[in-house]
Amino acid sequence: MQKEVTPFLKVNTEWTELEILSEPDVVITFYGYAPYLQVRKIKTGAEYRFYISAKSLAKRLEELRNSNNGIFKGIRFSVRKESMEQAAQYEVLSNKSIQDSGTSETSQENIRLSEDIQKKLEQVLS
Repeated sequence: MQKEVTPFLKVNTEWTELEILSEPDVVITFYGYAPYLQVRKIKTGAEYRFYISAKSLAKRLEELRNSNNGIFKGIRFSVRKESMEQAAQYEVLSNKSIQDSGTSETSQENIRLSEDIQKKLEQVLS
């Protein structure tokens, strides 16, 4: 029995509101590894994998990650492309993250996750 693969999200010029469900992972492509996040469309609840290597997207996501205790999980944001050209810039608007909603359990989980990631990075780099 084959495992169902989550599809990749295709962003267009309409705003799409997303919630990040995971920390980054990678997938092998024709050009090498490509980073992505597991996300959920707020409007439909559908889950997707979302490529995050574009500079215009990565720069803004890094700002959001830094304001969310150094982790991606729980960040909510809206995204669209400036045009439908392949190389068009992404536009990102910050939405309220789950952590900001006052859910202390989620905040504690995010802090633990951030500490775990930091420990793993230290192990790899030492």
